[in-house]
Amino acid sequence: MPEIFKEWKFYETLAPYVDGTALVQYDTFHGDVPNYGGDQVRFMGASPAPRTPCQRLWSGLNVHYDGSVVPCCIDYNDEHVMGNIHRNTLEEIWTGTQFQKMRGMHMQGRWNEIPMCKNCVVHEYQFSKEWIRYWLNREVTVKS
Repeated sequence: MPEIFKEWKFYETLAPYVDGTALVQYDTFHGDVPNYGGDQVRFMGASPAPRTPCQRLWSGLNVHYDGSVVPCCIDYNDEHVMGNIHRNTLEEIWTGTQFQKMRGMHMQGRWNEIPMCKNCVVHEYQFSKEWIRYWLNREVTVKS
């Protein structure tokens, strides 16, 4: 949304006090939220980034109010619960079977078999260029 760019300078002043800030493309959470973003220019460049394994599966997770742990903020309905912090440690959940299976499916390019990931567009604009480069180079290595 163009009006947010006017506020961006303010968010930059927060840098010394927070771990990070990011301006990301408007997301409809797979159509669950009305598209108030309109026709946007992608922040990572003119064209979408290629599909690679989800960077979030190796960089973070979400804990809901009841302790359930899901791999992504898109999963606000607890469709892919990886564990619960009231029964296991975050380390056990992070290194557990559920996360390993989902990471493996992404590494094999099988994200379309995961309902939450199938229609995701976050990879088009939010993944670091280094991440994309790593996976594209890895794909070439795997193919040869």
